Amino acid sequence: MSTQYLSDIEKSKWEYVSPEIKEINGKKTRQAVGWMNGPVFKIRFSKDGYKGVSLPKEDDYHDSPQACTYIKFMNDEVNNSPSEYFANIDDKYPEPKDTFSYLKELDEKHNSEQFKKKHLGKDYKKYEYSKIVKENNNEIENVKAKYILDRETGTIKTKFGLVKSINEDKSYNIEKLYVKDYNDVIKELGNTSDLEFFLQFKKFWAQKSSMKDPTYGIIIEVVQVLIHNRTTRTKNAVNEMLENDDEFIGGSVSTTTSGNVEQVFQKPDENTNDENNESNNESESESDSESDSESEDEAPPPSKKGGKKKAAKN
Repeated sequence: MSTQYLSDIEKSKWEYVSPEIKEINGKKTRQAVGWMNGPVFKIRFSKDGYKGVSLPKEDDYHDSPQACTYIKFMNDEVNNSPSEYFANIDDKYPEPKDTFSYLKELDEKHNSEQFKKKHLGKDYKKYEYSKIVKENNNEIENVKAKYILDRETGTIKTKFGLVKSINEDKSYNIEKLYVKDYNDVIKELGNTSDLEFFLQFKKFWAQKSSMKDPTYGIIIEVVQVLIHNRTTRTKNAVNEMLENDDEFIGGSVSTTTSGNVEQVFQKPDENTNDENNESNNESESESDSESDSESEDEAPPPSKKGGKKKAAKN
């Protein structure tokens, strides 16, 4: 992979290409598009159940698989250790630097009058900045990053790998994971895991200045995800019992009969016409199992002009 390497990413001179309305296939884009160019960098986060990272699923706020192609890093109790770091891809950053602190410094820069005046034109005072570091309804800081997608199929192109072992030279032995959609992401990240995200700042966007209260911001893309120390959710005893045909609470299926004792759990003979056997062996069982899906905690972004915000279901 050809990329820019820096010994100190904090001093990196990020290159910004100011957003502008572009014409693609004879049609103008709905918003101005530019770029924020710089090195691929790495951050580390941990996942513990529904904490650490937030994974969206199809629901009232996400009406299609394409709406679920992102991840949020949560500055909660799982990831608020000062050892979490923001570093360039070759790990030459001399000291760990708190991820959220650094990104909030970038937010301050992007929200400055000097920056807005340089990149947003004569109407710069009308614009409101969409921060990289946001807070959800529970006041937990989070950062959103989008997967790289195949434009034709909509499938995820971001690379995912499971680290199986570490060599003496600190290189990894990696098992490639085939991730195509958000369901695959939820499955492969497991119940708990330590994660390395390789990211890049990408799109620098701005709404049209003719809109009421136009906004602008930066999109972060996920280039690669490496998964360490993954564990999967343990099935509870009830679900394990229900999946085992020969297991019952307090006993097991009997395979023999003695005298006139009725074999209660014997499977009915397919050729019998005994209506009682048919009715007695028809039963239904249900269990409430914990869902493997995860959803984001915060409210959806504002709806487009003229649209109605969809109410959340309880």
